[in-house]
Amino acid sequence: MKKNEALKIMVKVVCFVLIMVISLALCNRIFVYKDGVDKFKDFYSEKQQFDILFFGSSRVLEGIQPMELWEDYGIRSYNMAQHAESLGRDYWQLKNALNTQVPRLVVMDISAYYGLYGIDPADSNQVGALHKQLDHIPMSVTKLQTIWELCPSGTRAEFVFPFIKYHSRWNGLSTYDLTYKKYQNVRKGADVNYGFKSLERPIWDDSVMDENFPFEDTKITEIIDVCKEHGTSVLFINVPNVFEEERMPMLSWLSNYFENNDIPYINYQKDEDFLDYRIDFGDESHLNAAGSMKLTKAIGQYFVDNYGVSETDPKVTDAWNKVLALYKENKDSYIMSAERNENILMLTYADDDYEVKVLTSPERMEYTGTNWFLKDAKGIEGYEGYRIEVYHAGDSEPMRIWEVK
Repeated sequence: MKKNEALKIMVKVVCFVLIMVISLALCNRIFVYKDGVDKFKDFYSEKQQFDILFFGSSRVLEGIQPMELWEDYGIRSYNMAQHAESLGRDYWQLKNALNTQVPRLVVMDISAYYGLYGIDPADSNQVGALHKQLDHIPMSVTKLQTIWELCPSGTRAEFVFPFIKYHSRWNGLSTYDLTYKKYQNVRKGADVNYGFKSLERPIWDDSVMDENFPFEDTKITEIIDVCKEHGTSVLFINVPNVFEEERMPMLSWLSNYFENNDIPYINYQKDEDFLDYRIDFGDESHLNAAGSMKLTKAIGQYFVDNYGVSETDPKVTDAWNKVLALYKENKDSYIMSAERNENILMLTYADDDYEVKVLTSPERMEYTGTNWFLKDAKGIEGYEGYRIEVYHAGDSEPMRIWEVK
């Protein structure tokens, strides 16, 4: 075979491979479900370094609101948490994130630690959750290491090339699958729990510890090491929840470990005094909109006290303020659509963006539970109805009126 002919064949092979790789990458982008991609696309598009990245399960996902940190403190942050996340998966999520961003602080929650992080390939929910975690991550050596570590043998190909799993989505495709990148995540990765459930504060017991706790499975040492390697600080937290009694020995052991080893740690489960368990939870495991406001403010103040806030480029400030305006519109929409008095109060009473006026009698205030939210309110003697007026802070005209005669 002549040299020129061999060169032509080689060029054709290279071109064919390139076309195949590009086509497959394009198919991956179009066909993957957009839940995970939507959550993270703004993270990867951010050019300036974040101040804080948050990792954890849905307790962090629904418990920390980055746009509140921006509005109140000028802190740039992103909520990387996902449903059913474990510390082991957090470690790999962190490693991949640090390829793109090196924040000043990594905040890692321990409250939802449930042992090993491997998945059952026969469990479609577990496989789906892992796809949501991995599909959004740009291809890199770290991502391949993550797939090899987290995915059982025989399933790894579909995580490298998600098109293998999603190729049958033809009937489910929409224009959004082609245009999703132009939409912004106004919560910077966070979610919010609009539920309301009155609970009792659990009792923290330091005396009960699991002496056989499998610490090596937590990846805590590796998390600390990878943060040191990249020159970023790490803070472990325990997000408040009504934990199961059998989890107390494990949580107590971990808390004791952090304290004895001088590892930065805040046990919000034990030491906070800003939450009211009667009104700040959506369910036993998750803070609602009001509770997340309170926890977010506490973490924001911690960061300011310990790290200060760096100056932000005016162009970045303008970009974040545009997202903030959309975020506020999103909050308003939920207040306008709320159909129960406790939901309206839960959405507003802990949020400095709103002021609330309640007109009712003392008896009805107690009957409806309004006195939980408005502890200093006395009610109006002889007032027949029940009326809630919600105002944007500083406005004279209400944005929402909820009334029962």
